[in-house]
Amino acid sequence: MKLKTALKTGLDFSLADFQYIARVPNRHDVKPKEDQIKCAIYRALVDSGHRVHIEAAYERSGKKCDVRATRRNNTLWLEIKTGWAGTGGWVNKLREQIAAWQGDIKRLVRVGEPDQKLFVLFLFTQSGAPCAIRAVDAARKVGRSHELILDSGPTKLPVWNGLDEAQYFVWRIRKA
Repeated sequence: MKLKTALKTGLDFSLADFQYIARVPNRHDVKPKEDQIKCAIYRALVDSGHRVHIEAAYERSGKKCDVRATRRNNTLWLEIKTGWAGTGGWVNKLREQIAAWQGDIKRLVRVGEPDQKLFVLFLFTQSGAPCAIRAVDAARKVGRSHELILDSGPTKLPVWNGLDEAQYFVWRIRKA
């Protein structure tokens, strides 16, 4: 299985998980978690023949990458972020979210070793809300200098604390 196919499979697993979680009557889970995405990607990458290391150190300084995977002699570094935008109690700190997204991308640009570096952004929004439209626009802009290789398009969710759509993006990060 090709890497892009495996990654899409993992992200679709996590999307299905989020659709299930949104239906569970436990309102204590207030927002989607990055760990759910890591677990689904781990499963898909292992199923496709990769050896996977979660929270792998970039360097001795202790900075960590969300997922490092190898297959044969090829290495992949993968950073994952979630974002959200909605009304009804959400504190939409879009500038802070963008800064976190950009920070992960910059870290990937600087790392020299891997054959591939990918940035995954999973965005959860309230459809039609102006803040959601701004968040999706910001997501597209944050990765514009890199190669967008996957875009799920908006997918309906059962309403989860006001959020009712999810969309993921994956960019191949180019060297500096």
